[in-house]
Amino acid sequence: DRKAWNNKTAGPGSALYKSTNAGKTWKRIGKGLPTGENAGRMGITIAASNPKVLYILCDHRGVGGEVYRSDDGGESWRKLKTGLPSSNMGKIGLAMSPQNASVLYAAIELDLKKGGFYKSENKGASWEKKSDILSGGTGPHYYQEIYASPHQFDRVYFANNYLKVTNDGGKTF
Repeated sequence: DRKAWNNKTAGPGSALYKSTNAGKTWKRIGKGLPTGENAGRMGITIAASNPKVLYILCDHRGVGGEVYRSDDGGESWRKLKTGLPSSNMGKIGLAMSPQNASVLYAAIELDLKKGGFYKSENKGASWEKKSDILSGGTGPHYYQEIYASPHQFDRVYFANNYLKVTNDGGKTF
């Protein structure tokens, strides 16, 4: 089946929808994701090795961000938190290694002016902070875009006002 996703932004009715017929019909999914006026969704990452494994970033306008994982194609979700900051997370950039779908990278805004780069080697079950890298220019609240290289394991590009690159999974840029 050809699948499509519709990710409504924050506000009343904020939800995640899935189509299994190229967008002709849509089904609301997302048991376990936050709801409410300030809940929003930003960015879905799908594991190339198993399209039922999904990651979604949830933004709580003015409150913080979270990362969730689904193993059933988006029907149900669980919050990932072991090793991630416990509060004050803002905008999050997420990337999956094309060489190893168990490896995830996250650039996370903290307290509007701080940041950190995190890595998980077990599909998001636990995370390790690799560095204090921060998005440049206007602060992390605007940019947190990261891209894992399809050619070299642990090379991640961090795009913001400047293009930064790490070849060691986020320890140095």
